[in-house]
Amino acid sequence: MKFGKIKFSEIEKLYLPKDHKQTQNVLHKHKPQSFEEIRIGDSTWTSLKPNGKKTKLSEYQEKLNAVELNASFYRNWSPNQYQKWQEQVDDNFKFCPKVPRQISHYKRLDNCELELNYFIDGIANLSANLGVTFLQMPENFQANEVNLLRLAHFIKLWPLELPLALELRNRSWFKEKDYADQLNNLLLAHNISSVITDTPGERSVLHMRLTTKTAFIRFNAMNDTIDYERINEWLDKIENWYCKGLKKLYFFIHQGDNDNKELLLSYFIKKLNKQYHINIKNPIELI
Repeated sequence: MKFGKIKFSEIEKLYLPKDHKQTQNVLHKHKPQSFEEIRIGDSTWTSLKPNGKKTKLSEYQEKLNAVELNASFYRNWSPNQYQKWQEQVDDNFKFCPKVPRQISHYKRLDNCELELNYFIDGIANLSANLGVTFLQMPENFQANEVNLLRLAHFIKLWPLELPLALELRNRSWFKEKDYADQLNNLLLAHNISSVITDTPGERSVLHMRLTTKTAFIRFNAMNDTIDYERINEWLDKIENWYCKGLKKLYFFIHQGDNDNKELLLSYFIKKLNKQYHINIKNPIELI
């Protein structure tokens, strides 16, 4: 993830901000008996490179229980291709497709019904392996009435039965209170999650404002020891949300071309497994 990427020398300390007051209202202060779902993954299955070799999907799914399907962003794949991917994974694996850029970036959600229906027909072939789909809008998609209407129209087209999360990257959606409130009321009304992006160079998107009891986190790593400090802080935040009523967690770690990326993923998963007495797939077992 290039968005918000900065040099390590430019970082003093990266703290998680306080929760938005809406988060507490969404979670209702009711601790569940256990998480309904925890999904941890990478941005692509080919980026896990043991011994310098790219992994196949069938190999990746043996190590992690979810993946961001960013391939769907660059191309609106055929339903047959989604079926081929689905056939390579076990029953407990989840794909999180990204809405094609043809819809989000090129058409900016206008007149996109044909492309959207084709995309929905495709991801339907993932069947039980379909996780949360996410819509990422470009950085220049600013908060205004026109764009708010575009989002509202897209949401009306989206099938209610398919979980959806929205990622916005323009800080105006988080800095201008009127639009921020209108947006989040829209998401609340349609049970759509708001993606939280933890990237060092743009902290406005780390909004800590949940709109459902599903947290969808995209973590942009620095590939340095500071990442472990950041992950530890996220572990505390996840526990805090869980005690207030969080039911599902989707957490994807972006590390770029890092041959040791399994270490951070494994560290995070091991901590979660111990904290919640679960057994999430771990790419490597650390002592």
